[in-house]
Amino acid sequence: MISSVQYAVRVLLDRAASVNIFRYCDRMTKVSIIILFAISTVCWSGPSQLWNKIEIKDRMVATQINGGSDAIPSSQCQEDFLQGDPNVPCWTLALKCYCFSTRTLGVDWNRADRFCRAGNFTLLSIETHEEDRLIHHHLVTELPVYGSTYWTSGKYLIPQWEWASTEPFQPFDYANWYPGVPNNNRPDYCVYLYFDGGFDSGYWRDNSCSTLTNFICEAID
Repeated sequence: MISSVQYAVRVLLDRAASVNIFRYCDRMTKVSIIILFAISTVCWSGPSQLWNKIEIKDRMVATQINGGSDAIPSSQCQEDFLQGDPNVPCWTLALKCYCFSTRTLGVDWNRADRFCRAGNFTLLSIETHEEDRLIHHHLVTELPVYGSTYWTSGKYLIPQWEWASTEPFQPFDYANWYPGVPNNNRPDYCVYLYFDGGFDSGYWRDNSCSTLTNFICEAID
């Protein structure tokens, strides 16, 4: 029975590697479940039924990765770096893909917007307190962000601030402005995240859209 389990695990890992499952770190839980399922099947059903279960589960994993009926939702990260750029790594957070520019030299808002759209993403629109805290927490724990700035899709379009991501653009229903801002309520001013303090004190600021800084892209829902 021990040799059957070892053989089953080896087959599963070989087949997982053949479909490049290890690119998808958040899929490792599924592999673990498959392995545990295989072991339990040996105990109760014997090696012959185990092989049949391996074949079924193996096809399920390949189907999920290759885009079958149970395909990974498109909002989750399909690549490690947006457009293959190693300076823009991606993470799946709360079942959605976000990519963070980590360039030494930033870009203006328009260039950041074009880069995101070229990868079928948009600049980040922070629409809820929960999403705001999620992004803030990720940045302060995963990236060296103190003093860093990141463009969002926020932009002043007369007569209000809007998320200029997908049309029709939506006005802000939620905001986390730094005290005293926005103080530039006029066209060609955009919203960026400024990490020089805590979340609760507010960390959104406005500046000329021509300012050079980093940016955050998010998958289109």
